[in-house]
Amino acid sequence: AEFLAQTPTILVIPALQSLLGLLWVLVWALSACFLLSQVPSDWVPTDFYESYAIAYGTDDTAGKCTGNWPTGLVYKAQPSQCDAKNSTVVKCWSCAPPRYNLDWRFFVSLFCF
Repeated sequence: AEFLAQTPTILVIPALQSLLGLLWVLVWALSACFLLSQVPSDWVPTDFYESYAIAYGTDDTAGKCTGNWPTGLVYKAQPSQCDAKNSTVVKCWSCAPPRYNLDWRFFVSLFCF
């Protein structure tokens, strides 16, 4: 009790440690969110496909867009963006990259946390 009476500013140290800990967690969470959002540009193909079944796949066969985990999305392009020059069939189905990617950079960040 005498130590606290002589040095009352020592009570500020736990509050500062708590604030620094919260700041560390906030910076790490922002870094982890950034790392999760980095999906390589070659994760899904950029080609157009004839049907949804080819792009997305079926119950027993993976499609062109869903071959990797996490899977990409399948969408139907605008008519002006469709690929009709190489075949008689208009190809309008394409792949969009997934929203996140768990790769080695995220796990390094996680284990350094």
